[in-house]
Amino acid sequence: MKFGVIGYGSIGQRHVRNLLTLGHKDIVFFRNIGSENEHALTEYTDMKTFLDAKPDAVIVANPTKLHAEYISQI
Repeated sequence: MKFGVIGYGSIGQRHVRNLLTLGHKDIVFFRNIGSENEHALTEYTDMKTFLDAKPDAVIVANPTKLHAEYISQI
């Protein structure tokens, strides 16, 4: 199963650690700020490209005020 994570602040990082602990390694990110991550997972800065990666499930972990904006694009 491929997971997509929108946002990689403290909450996004916690979700990724939990997914990795559970054995899920197919994880992609969408983020506007920053780049690279300690797990060397694929990151996107373009929502269309992120969605073209075809995640099976998406965790929205960016600031709450932005959730509706990103959910409407999924």
